[in-house]
Amino acid sequence: MTRGCPVLSTTIIVISMLITTISLAAEPLPSYKVDLKETSVSGLSSGAYMADQFHVAFSSTIKGAGIIAGGPYNCADASLMTALGRCMKPSFFSGSPDGKELAAKANKIAANKMIDDLSNLKGNKVYIFSGTKDETVDQKVGDQVKEFYQAAGLEKDDIRYVNDIAAGHAMITQNYGNGCSTASKSPYISKCDRDEAGNLLKHIYDGALNTPSEKPGGKVIGFAQGEFLANPTSHSLADEGYAFIPEACEKGEMCKVHIVFHGCQQNVATIGKEYIENAGYNRWADSNKIIVLYPQTSSNLSGNPKGCWDWWGYDSDHYYTKKGNQMAAVKAMLSRLSGSE
Repeated sequence: MTRGCPVLSTTIIVISMLITTISLAAEPLPSYKVDLKETSVSGLSSGAYMADQFHVAFSSTIKGAGIIAGGPYNCADASLMTALGRCMKPSFFSGSPDGKELAAKANKIAANKMIDDLSNLKGNKVYIFSGTKDETVDQKVGDQVKEFYQAAGLEKDDIRYVNDIAAGHAMITQNYGNGCSTASKSPYISKCDRDEAGNLLKHIYDGALNTPSEKPGGKVIGFAQGEFLANPTSHSLADEGYAFIPEACEKGEMCKVHIVFHGCQQNVATIGKEYIENAGYNRWADSNKIIVLYPQTSSNLSGNPKGCWDWWGYDSDHYYTKKGNQMAAVKAMLSRLSGSE
């Protein structure tokens, strides 16, 4: 009996492993027919801070934002201690954020061309949610999101601030997740008989939305985030991001884009696709031709063990500007989706 060649067998195994690895690798993010003027953003917790700073930095592109359990633009001032104190649990010792002061600073940052001019924010719609049972980000912080946007030029009617619901620190849904008043607990989604994804989208798009689909017919795709930032995990971005694509967008109809930033410990690596599938966005997106972009963080034990977005400068000194690594990467994803890169 002839024995098999060990070298050949090893080579076949290695080639098979390489083929498997290649087949599992994320695909490039496709382009679609997109009206960039109809782009909006939202986020929870660290994702709320990220949504806020993305909205302000790219205000010439973004038309509105939803800020769930977060705080005002550049609140942390590149300090983790400030982020944990003043920007989450204000006290006599830490002080509280000042939205008007932060808006004045933002104007100076804009004057240096590091973010878009704040005049672009006028006419935008902003939705803010802060639960009365939120023990992670105090309502005093949510108050200052409203103050910031008013100081930046938004009219009162363009800002909707919901701060009277007995909800904990979570994404608020109609019927999925933990009990409404549950303190911070994975997956940080709580059922409060309220559809906050729908509420913020309706506010941003001025009520001009169709009824959400009962069962979305679109699909969730994965894509390689390394296309938009080299060695993404070194910047706390996961190798793979996700997007929900409605059937109409797949067929070439004109669509909008809504960017969703998950919170800490809510990335796919930590809770799977729970946030993507159950936060409530896809039902509305499906019936309203909205592509939902779900960029993903990764944990970085040296400075970001919980997979938060960079809203205090752990990855970049320019984290709150258009030059921030994560900010620029997500903007590049938006450009790819719209075919405008």
